Amino acid sequence: MGYTCPVCKKKYKTSQDCGNCGFPTPPRLFLSESHAKNWFNAEVLPRRTAWETKFRISKLEELVESKDDETRKLRAELQEFKNQNSKHKGLVKSHEDEIQRLKDENERLNKPIIPIPLILPEKITSKETDTQPRISIPQRALFTLLILLLVGFVSLLTYKGTRIFLSPTSNIVGLPSPHTGSSTINVGDIIPFSKYSWRVLDIQDGKALILSERVIEKRLYHSSWAAVTWETCTLRQYLNGEFYNSFSTEEKARIAETRIPNNNNPWYGTNGGNVTNDRIFLLSIEEVVKYFGDSGQLRNRPSNSAYINDKYNSARIAQDGNGGASWWWLRSPGINSFYAASVDSDGSIYINRVNVVYGGGGIRPALWLNL
Repeated sequence: MGYTCPVCKKKYKTSQDCGNCGFPTPPRLFLSESHAKNWFNAEVLPRRTAWETKFRISKLEELVESKDDETRKLRAELQEFKNQNSKHKGLVKSHEDEIQRLKDENERLNKPIIPIPLILPEKITSKETDTQPRISIPQRALFTLLILLLVGFVSLLTYKGTRIFLSPTSNIVGLPSPHTGSSTINVGDIIPFSKYSWRVLDIQDGKALILSERVIEKRLYHSSWAAVTWETCTLRQYLNGEFYNSFSTEEKARIAETRIPNNNNPWYGTNGGNVTNDRIFLLSIEEVVKYFGDSGQLRNRPSNSAYINDKYNSARIAQDGNGGASWWWLRSPGINSFYAASVDSDGSIYINRVNVVYGGGGIRPALWLNL
């Protein structure tokens, strides 16, 4: 006679402890019907409820992940079509410009040629010629030399006034001279540093906040499924360890160690953790809104929304090394400590997700650079 586990419904040939859910073998003898009922209510029902809840959660998580993958693929496909459309528009525009140029050239060639009467000067007598002032060859040479000296002096003044400084300890073009302290970069500029291109987000107290222009690589936020903060995640350890050490000694000297605030999630209240001291870090939700455009949705959350979707989406889109749009991590926590916020491939800011072990997350490191 078979035996069925009263919790997970797995069938066995004999009565035994369940190897699936761990429910122990029930008592072989019940003293009364009320005894059996009490045993069922006290032992079976709570375990069954917990088991069914766990099973449903796992199924829902699988469903959500599959939907996320499907949505991301559709968005990537849509972005590809948009890119192709932009290329086609540019091609059509170039053809239109070429056609107009040919029309203008054809019209110019077909215009009638108007003869211009030839007017010859009156004959100059030798007497008049002799009265004209003449410049000797030495005078011409001296005059030419003076002109060249004047042009050289003006060029030197212009060069000194608009000079772009190069630090002897860095390959950064357009950064300030370490001797004069003057700066030739502005917020919004794209500057090279090390082997990457960086966007200047802010300039304060002789330092510039810069963000990598592209997604430089893709990594997990944390190495395992666990509740973490920016302080404890493995991505922070990588950026301030292996990635920081990839810079040269001269470049490291320009990267400032900074006190980084880690605010709670602005919509869900998830704990952001302690303040950290970092050289390399990710942007927070608040910093993305501050530096890429604020539509007011962060302060005034749209009804039942889990993300910010506004007119600044296009400014937040980042490309990976292959030129495709990629979503990228933020350091802020998500809906709970098992999730982190992110910027999606279409530029919308997801306040609630992605789970910390989800693959394919892009990294756009940020740092404060000494000028």
